[in-house]
Amino acid sequence: MPRSKKIETVFFSVLQQNPDIPKIKKIASCFNSSDWQDFYAFVCASEVFPCFYSKSAELKLNCFPDDLMNKLRNIFILNLGRNILLEQELFRIAGYFRDHRCQLAPLKGPTLARQIYGDLALRQASCDLDLLVRPEDFWAAQGILEQMGYVYRGDEAVSRNYKLKYSAQLSFAKNIPGLGAMMVELHSDLRNRFAYAPLEYFWNSLSETQIEGNSILSPTKESLLVYLSFNAMANAEFGGIKYLHDLYRLVVKSGNDLNWDGILGQIKAKRGVSCVYFALALSEELFGSGAPKSFIKAIKPGAIKNGILRIWLNRNNLLYKKRDKLHNLYYFNTFWQYFASSYLYALNFVDCFKIVKDKIFLPAESIRELYRDSSIKQPVVLYLKRVAKPLTRIFRRK
Repeated sequence: MPRSKKIETVFFSVLQQNPDIPKIKKIASCFNSSDWQDFYAFVCASEVFPCFYSKSAELKLNCFPDDLMNKLRNIFILNLGRNILLEQELFRIAGYFRDHRCQLAPLKGPTLARQIYGDLALRQASCDLDLLVRPEDFWAAQGILEQMGYVYRGDEAVSRNYKLKYSAQLSFAKNIPGLGAMMVELHSDLRNRFAYAPLEYFWNSLSETQIEGNSILSPTKESLLVYLSFNAMANAEFGGIKYLHDLYRLVVKSGNDLNWDGILGQIKAKRGVSCVYFALALSEELFGSGAPKSFIKAIKPGAIKNGILRIWLNRNNLLYKKRDKLHNLYYFNTFWQYFASSYLYALNFVDCFKIVKDKIFLPAESIRELYRDSSIKQPVVLYLKRVAKPLTRIFRRK
């Protein structure tokens, strides 16, 4: 068995609901010191090391070297400490927004750790806090953050209006003792302009939840499943193993209580339905999440779409992306990526090419804003420059 395959097998076997311990021990017994170094690097890069460490300790897998477990325990403790500080800052921000009568919904982060894992220690701490506000409240929310000492940290070469319109978020930062530069991503939508996440569905599902005596807006399990699917299948590249593992834990924890028919009603015949399908399918492949077969069948794309997108949305590309040149089907920032990421959200081929066209040929005022040139009345040159951009990246890969 190739080294990468051995590493993957041991890693994912530990995280599954019913681990095959004899199989894990048998494969791990063949590891040499170099294998264990690569294994540690793989675990850390996966962004689910807290659960891996916790599960390994719980299973008392004595086949893992003490040095490996000690290093994982150390970063496990550091991760918990950061999550505690992030949650404290989240409570402070949420209280400030509530005082200013501005609705705020945390995305991901410590709130997600509480809702899915029931334990701050079991999810890797994010590098920032992601906070959602209603689009009409965005500029007021920015003012509230600035009152709290947060400063805009975006690229001034691209205007805030342009960035907000197409990425649906702006970045702010503040130095906080114990955390250093605390980053806040303020969102006006769940994903960017060309990832068609059901924003109103998410807002309508929110309700007040008490966490450590603090009132926080949290989504239903059904809405969270859809949101995590969109995070796993990002518009331009994979969101990572972390969100697929979140999906797995959510389904395992709440599968019997999830209203699958309600989810189906929200996403069926919508642009995001294939996104949910592939996220659940990959989560099942890696961890065995166990979504109902009837639900998977109801949202499965047709044979042509499924076959084409499987070239992009597969295990190798998820695990290695562009880190390993032996797995080269991901095709970062090429016309293939434009097509595949658009086809994922498209209702059909015609709709796919409409999305591609909308991505490349932005409205005239937006293309001028992107290239910081308002003097051109007919910005044909700017459109040609935008079309050529993927080609230049292809040639740079040669």
